[in-house]
Amino acid sequence: MQFSYLVTFTHPDPDARISASDLETMTTRIDATPDLRHARPYTPQHADYYYTNGGSSPIFALQLDFDTFAALEVSIAADEHLQSIARSDFSSLAACAIKQQVGAVAIPGA
Repeated sequence: MQFSYLVTFTHPDPDARISASDLETMTTRIDATPDLRHARPYTPQHADYYYTNGGSSPIFALQLDFDTFAALEVSIAADEHLQSIARSDFSSLAACAIKQQVGAVAIPGA
């Protein structure tokens, strides 16, 4: 079993993007998260296809994977590592609505 913390940053301007500086700082800090198994940062890509006309994508999203739920809980606790990142100033994300969720994923063969 793997536990994932997912965070999306949706900006009111559909053409907005996370700045290169904010992206670099964010990924460097995320990579330093204790007990993090894997980090997947996502930025929007463009595709023209019949099924892709569903509105704009978030300007930034993260999927952070942990081996245990306890490790994930510690990382998102009020005074822990991920909350210190959340309190940081990322100017290109300032106007974003932020959504968070936690999920559990079964890993085949584990």
